[in-house]
Amino acid sequence: MKDNLLTLLRIARIELNPKAKQAICSNLGSAEEFFSLNKNDLIAFQFNTKETQAFDFYKNADLSSDMAKCEELGINLISFWDDNYPKRLTQIYDPPVILYVRGTIPSDDDIFIGVVGSRNCTLYGKTACELVTRGLVRHGLVIVSGGAYGIDSVAHRTTLDCGGKTVAVLGSGIDVPYPASNATLYDEIISKGGAIISEAPLGSQPQPFRFPVRNRLISGLSDGVLVCQAPIHSGSLITANCALEQGRGVYAIPGNITEKKSSGCLKLIKDGALMVEDAEDILLELNLPLTPEENTLNLLLSEKEMTLYELLEFDPISVDTLVEKSGMDMKDITSTLMMMEINGYVKSVPVNSYIKVK
Repeated sequence: MKDNLLTLLRIARIELNPKAKQAICSNLGSAEEFFSLNKNDLIAFQFNTKETQAFDFYKNADLSSDMAKCEELGINLISFWDDNYPKRLTQIYDPPVILYVRGTIPSDDDIFIGVVGSRNCTLYGKTACELVTRGLVRHGLVIVSGGAYGIDSVAHRTTLDCGGKTVAVLGSGIDVPYPASNATLYDEIISKGGAIISEAPLGSQPQPFRFPVRNRLISGLSDGVLVCQAPIHSGSLITANCALEQGRGVYAIPGNITEKKSSGCLKLIKDGALMVEDAEDILLELNLPLTPEENTLNLLLSEKEMTLYELLEFDPISVDTLVEKSGMDMKDITSTLMMMEINGYVKSVPVNSYIKVK
């Protein structure tokens, strides 16, 4: 077992270019064959000079520190040839030869949806992400994202709060939580049946070049990718392009035409991405059965609550506007909204305004 782990750690330390990854996975039948390659094989597999030097170095390198790190953090390594390697990744052009994994990657039989978007998302982007993610999780879908600030974190957190499973794909070494403030989120993902994965060698810092490489794994693991909010020049659009190249579905939530952070989503929709208003749009696109809610809002909400709920949107509406549109008095509206917020149907936002959250 230790010999096998050492072999995988040595392979994982060699960062290969896409063509070399494709050649390795297409031509070898096991991880054990990797270091039996000769110089001519490496040339044929399009190893560059740096990769060839790394091959020679790591073939017999002492990686006892890497092994200790894996034991300390409960890190497993999965090779392309293992039975538990994610089947969807075998379908992409340049699958990772080795994956570092903490936790448990959900079954290949599950439906996986990538959810990505701006790190600096607006209240609208956050609310829209919560709304759609919640609906997907309630139908049993697994959510994949990148663990970053903003939309990524909202997608992971919403999934956990709904009792679902989620996978975070890091653009750093699996032992280098990024951002560091999400370390506790990653631990919760693992404890609740999900996984943290990375292709980057142990100790790798979150350098800019790693994120486009990471993005292809988010889309590669997924049956489709939802972009919740993103400007034109965004890593989320790189993920969407990877999804198109990999034959995955691309979905986008529309936004305000004057908001730059929505410009990327609007472009995706203009270019043919599925416009998403709720989870049902994605479920129908994937030909998945719609599971009826156990209770409808009409049964859960009182008449006054329903009146206000139907007036509210996912952009803030002031209490004064609700008074004007509902015909209810201020005191009645305030007390009703307070109960609705306690029960999780609305959320108060500055200044003296509310949004719906379900």
